[in-house]
Amino acid sequence: CADLADGRAADGHADFYTVLLMHADRELAGVAAPADSTAWRRDLARVVPEQIYRRQPADAATNNWNLVAAAGEWRRTKAGLGESRAWIDASLARQIELFTPWGMYRDPNDPMAYDHFARLWALDLLEEGYDGRHAAVLDALVERGAWTSFFMQSPCGEVPCGGRSAHHQWNEAEQAVTFESMKIRCARRNDLPAALAFSRAAHQ
Repeated sequence: CADLADGRAADGHADFYTVLLMHADRELAGVAAPADSTAWRRDLARVVPEQIYRRQPADAATNNWNLVAAAGEWRRTKAGLGESRAWIDASLARQIELFTPWGMYRDPNDPMAYDHFARLWALDLLEEGYDGRHAAVLDALVERGAWTSFFMQSPCGEVPCGGRSAHHQWNEAEQAVTFESMKIRCARRNDLPAALAFSRAAHQ
């Protein structure tokens, strides 16, 4: 947490760490020693997104890094460890441009793995209650993307292969998260056939 706030994140990958540290902050609440938790949160409150992230909303070109950072900043803002709504909304304005009408994310050179990787963090934003000016559009895109992935899943449960990171082990795991989320959404709408279909896809 200190390295992140001080701009010394490993491998220059600060954009990826905030959201994971905020997940850990929640999971370790009541488990970690109070002094440790206080120190972590003190450092997380020192994060300045305009200074530490490599991808900024004003950049000439952007990619999935900025979307992951936006998910982290939303969690940090929600936890009262900062106020990054303007930065998040500016980032999402750029990110929405990278989605196709079918909800797929176009990272540079269109790798299949980073279509779903980016959508996973958009889903994280929404499930954590993001309610900014891009919430409705992002929600519609995430749902369309889930259906697109549903129809592209192989009979063995695999994500289509292609591009960088195509054989990484997290590809099918993130697909399962998306399908589990859609199962819950559809069940809440009393669309049981769709809920069951997504449940089966998640366990494929």
